[in-house]
Amino acid sequence: MSEIRTTVNLEPTRFLDNGFKPFFLGGAVFGTLAIAIWLVLFRGLLAYQPAQLSPSIWHGHEMVFGFTGAIIAGFLLTAVRNWTSLPALSHAPLAALVMLWGIARAMLLMPYHSTALLGLGFDIFFECVLIYVITRPIAARGQLRRQFPVLLGCTWLTLSNIGFWYALSNASYHQEHMALTSGVMAVVYLILVIAARVIPFFFSRRIVGYVRPSENSLLTLCSHALFMLFALMAIFDLEGILICILAFALATIHGAKLYGWLHTKVWQHPMTWILALGYLFIPLGFALYGLTVMSPETTSLALHTLTVGAIGSFCLGMMTRVSLGHSGLDIYSPPRGVSIAFALVASGAAIRVLMPLSWPEHYVWWITLAQLTWILSFGWFTVTYGPLLVGERRSKRVAGKPPCQP
Repeated sequence: MSEIRTTVNLEPTRFLDNGFKPFFLGGAVFGTLAIAIWLVLFRGLLAYQPAQLSPSIWHGHEMVFGFTGAIIAGFLLTAVRNWTSLPALSHAPLAALVMLWGIARAMLLMPYHSTALLGLGFDIFFECVLIYVITRPIAARGQLRRQFPVLLGCTWLTLSNIGFWYALSNASYHQEHMALTSGVMAVVYLILVIAARVIPFFFSRRIVGYVRPSENSLLTLCSHALFMLFALMAIFDLEGILICILAFALATIHGAKLYGWLHTKVWQHPMTWILALGYLFIPLGFALYGLTVMSPETTSLALHTLTVGAIGSFCLGMMTRVSLGHSGLDIYSPPRGVSIAFALVASGAAIRVLMPLSWPEHYVWWITLAQLTWILSFGWFTVTYGPLLVGERRSKRVAGKPPCQP
């Protein structure tokens, strides 16, 4: 029997040595608190108006641009280092970027119109700096063409936030809603781009004998073009048969793409099934958009399928995976409770979408229950992964089996 050598290295970690640490932890803490605040405001337990906005609009902005923006920043700052093998933002410059994001969140929570406009300025500046920081190493390695979709999605998200700033300046609820929808579509586009790269790769690293399906570049280009057209119509709230056809076409394309990635063993481990489940919410969201021609009220349900379902599940799945992999730990030996946390975020999405549709008379309670599941799932990440992100890094290696990195 060959000798198995196990080494355990305890190495003090620097909280600001990698972008995923402060942004994942900050995003999880803020995502938990923001939904808790939204629950209090939604239930009418507190007469408060953050940023002089409708509480629902504040909630939408802070979850799309605040929470999701932090997770995107943490992921991309880490991914660009892997893509380019060049040093990424760290230490004092990273701390400054995190502070920009945090100042924006604090100012948008204040009940004043002036501080909200200033906070949005900080938020937009944060996004512009992020784009610059990730573009420099990409350009230096000559990867602008390959990474163009990622940079396009980030730019789209920033332009949506600029649109929100303009809408807030004009006190236009309709324009604010348009900007939020645009932000959601930008995030969904980023998920479509990133998921197509990482999901088959992750499955192939975990499942013996898994064959990664080949990517048809022409089909991908056409699906992106269809999504852009669909997103444009959704942003301007255009109704009619065309957007329904586009939505059903996108549901079919991405449902088929997910089916091509799947393997029976995907469902055997939470670190793989959460990504498949998160992606599944995307074609389901498109399908619900397709039903708007018959039932216009499904627009809000479709939007929350994409946000609570796809964005929430995919973010939590990637946060747990990246945090372990880039801390030198085994991705497939996650902390206890990970399956419950994943089930909570996914079930919360199902509750938010299906229950109001089936039993609308209990709408308030269904929304409250969905809010609680989100708080529990991301609260679990904060409590469980917080010490890992700010404490010690433990590396356990078995001879002949290098740790799997995402």
